Amino acid sequence: VASRDITVNLTDGDGGSAVEQTITVDITASNDTPEVSGATVTTAEDTEYTVTLADLGYSDVDGDALVSIEITALPLASAGTLLLNGTAVPLNGTVSAAQIVA
Repeated sequence: VASRDITVNLTDGDGGSAVEQTITVDITASNDTPEVSGATVTTAEDTEYTVTLADLGYSDVDGDALVSIEITALPLASAGTLLLNGTAVPLNGTVSAAQIVA
């Protein structure tokens, strides 16, 4: 929490004297967006690779744990398939952090 003081002069508009007043505003932090650095993984052809949470490069200044990820792009079928427990993950599908670590 941060505080800022704002000083104002108040008048009644009819020639009354100005009154100086200081207002303190307390600023509470909001829930900031988490960040993901991403990674490039290289593996030999026809070799499975298991994605880990560390591969995602997740961080959150608020200390919140990763809950899930949304798959917003997939490789071309000729380049590989993203599977979760043997089932293809669809575009815009959601995968929980618990599923990744399982």
